[in-house]
Amino acid sequence: ILCLQVLSQNNLSAVALTDADGKLSGNLSASDFRGITTGNIEDLLKPAKSFLQDRNKTSLAPMSVSQSTTLKDLLQGLTSRRIHRAWVIDDAGKPISVVSLTDLCHSFTSGLMTQARGD
Repeated sequence: ILCLQVLSQNNLSAVALTDADGKLSGNLSASDFRGITTGNIEDLLKPAKSFLQDRNKTSLAPMSVSQSTTLKDLLQGLTSRRIHRAWVIDDAGKPISVVSLTDLCHSFTSGLMTQARGD
């Protein structure tokens, strides 16, 4: 339930899960809550990693990239895995940022709009 509060209060669609050392260990997103009904609402009381273990194990192996990853490699990874986001991690494996397909689309379209206006 705490993860749901964090998502909602911060207007986020996902949060990184980390291990005891702060290293990326999972991705909990709004889509992981699909299928919650009154019959299984108690699943929301589980720790995030247990919740994902039961519902979406692929979220326990999130895509990560470094700050030096090329846009080409990022896009290839996202599309080949059919996922929406990749976590940017530092040299110690700790998440420092996230990049999503939505972010990329906004960036591309704002660049095109700037060119169209002649800025």
